[in-house]
Amino acid sequence: MEIHQSQVHRALESYLQSLRVMVGQAVADYGALYSPLLRSIHTSRTKASAVHDHFFHHARNYAEKTPGVRFEQLRKLCMLHFSEGFIIRFKKMDKDLLPSGHLTDQVVKFRTQQALEGLPESVHLDLGYEEDMLGNLQSVYLICPSGPRSNMWVSELNDEAPATTTVVSLFEASNTIIEEPAGAIIATKAKQDKRNETQSGNGDSGA
Repeated sequence: MEIHQSQVHRALESYLQSLRVMVGQAVADYGALYSPLLRSIHTSRTKASAVHDHFFHHARNYAEKTPGVRFEQLRKLCMLHFSEGFIIRFKKMDKDLLPSGHLTDQVVKFRTQQALEGLPESVHLDLGYEEDMLGNLQSVYLICPSGPRSNMWVSELNDEAPATTTVVSLFEASNTIIEEPAGAIIATKAKQDKRNETQSGNGDSGA
């Protein structure tokens, strides 16, 4: 199933800035609410789990006051469900912009766009983030998974109001004409690979 990037951007345009803000809040919470001693003891997995929990604290509050948005939890999988036909989960990304953590049967279903039990058929998206060497928020991505270890496309959500996106194509440039979403810039996989060469991995394998 091909999911057009521009259609997703248009459908979720009114939510993008809020999603970006919630990620920033979750990362900032970790720095503000845990002492330097605790942060020095925590592993990268513990930190990722804490940021995950803080994100969904903000996400629950957001869903309660936003029409058309519901907070859903299936076992350990927490998600935001949008009435426009999208389900978004939150994950820390590795250097290849793939989510950290174990590939449970539930996660494989999510990343292969299979319907989840009790939820309507929807497009599944990952809301991912990266940190810089100091642990500050560096990038936020909206990602469409196409398999357990592959992405169909990646969009970077910039810290602007309203949010704008930089679209990273996962395919090399070809003679095919690609429709550019409004407010987005298409970049080829070669450019993405160059970015990865200059960026250190986060070493995280946690939730």
